[in-house]
Amino acid sequence: MAAKSGQNYQSDDLINFLHGFYHYGGANEFDPENQDYLIAIGAIGGAVVVVGALAIIAYFIFLCCRSLLACCRVEACCGANVSRLVLFLLMSAMVLTTLCSYVGYTNFEDSMNNLVDNFTNLKDTVQFLDDNSGTLFTQGVTMLAASKAVGCDPVTSKVEQMLLYYSDIFTIHAEIYTEALPPAALFGNFINLFADEFLLYIKMGLAFVAGVASVTFLFNVAGNLCRSSLLLNFSSFLSVSLFALYSVLVALEMALSVLFADFCDYGPNEAVNDFTSNAASLSGRPGGVINFYTTCTGINPLDTHLNKTATALAVIRNVTDEAIRHDNCTNPAALQTLSTTGAAAAVTSSNLLAEQACPRLQGFYLDLADNSICDSMIQGLFELWAVHVTAAALLYAAMYFTSHVKQKCKILILMDEEGAVKAIPLGPPLSPSTV
Repeated sequence: MAAKSGQNYQSDDLINFLHGFYHYGGANEFDPENQDYLIAIGAIGGAVVVVGALAIIAYFIFLCCRSLLACCRVEACCGANVSRLVLFLLMSAMVLTTLCSYVGYTNFEDSMNNLVDNFTNLKDTVQFLDDNSGTLFTQGVTMLAASKAVGCDPVTSKVEQMLLYYSDIFTIHAEIYTEALPPAALFGNFINLFADEFLLYIKMGLAFVAGVASVTFLFNVAGNLCRSSLLLNFSSFLSVSLFALYSVLVALEMALSVLFADFCDYGPNEAVNDFTSNAASLSGRPGGVINFYTTCTGINPLDTHLNKTATALAVIRNVTDEAIRHDNCTNPAALQTLSTTGAAAAVTSSNLLAEQACPRLQGFYLDLADNSICDSMIQGLFELWAVHVTAAALLYAAMYFTSHVKQKCKILILMDEEGAVKAIPLGPPLSPSTV
């Protein structure tokens, strides 16, 4: 990538190339909430399918008219052996090119695994923060209850009032902290989407295409070597089906590659900000937290509330220690609860502060955006559809040569059955014999 996701983010050449594809209606700015943009992405895939369908129609027109068009007659084409050799080379190149899709799949698989790893790290971190913030809130409730039970003399001491006041502040901000966290289920949904089953389906689909290509190749070669019109006819049927399959695959792969290229050209940070603004579950504090971690600029909303709990906790612990030393409260057990819970809350706060450090969490996001989506994923999708376009072009040429070879095979078989062609005398027929 040219630059990391951030305020100075820049797209690379491949992203610029894919983003430059024609978008119907000029809707080329990434906006999945905009129906016009979704139609533009769908039109890219639809155009590929239409081109594939027109190519198949043209092929059938050729088959129907080859006996009428001089350019399609056997006499106008190259010799039988040359045609058979060219056909073999085209089909071989088609199969080998199709198998090269493994390279694109490898990049795509790397991106998916990296996505899952980073979403898992984010989910585990958010879950840790959620669990510990819940613990922090519970500790606040415990200290608030203990503060009400210390039994300090309100006339001679302000201990009880201070404990109640700061315990209440601690509890309020601990609760706000919990509400500010984005739901861990959000990242769990992404993990489920890109889990191993998804990659398995992709792998099975590509394996199926490679299998059909291999079977088509075998029938074509067998028909070519055996001069069998029946085998070549079946190979032609498989070729048309395989070409249609290539068209659908290229449509999906190209549309997705352009979609993600638009995302990266628009800027991952801007796309994330738009997403958090439009998602109902992320409106308010959770969206602000996510937006902060994309840039690590400004004040961390989580630190704001955690710092307030830490300030209140420091006062609570100091007042409690003073009360224990002066023994001016009637319920030492409540004071001991405050002391013990306050120490535990200090540990919880320290754990939260370390876990929510922005460079750590932002590292997961940068790796996800820069190395997964805007690098290996787009590269893999591009390689997949480029390979399938090349294989489809080779197959399409082979389909025409198969038709030519079928005609040559019929002539060669007839020659084999009749033996050497006898010379036919020129001139008028012989006169009838006389007795």
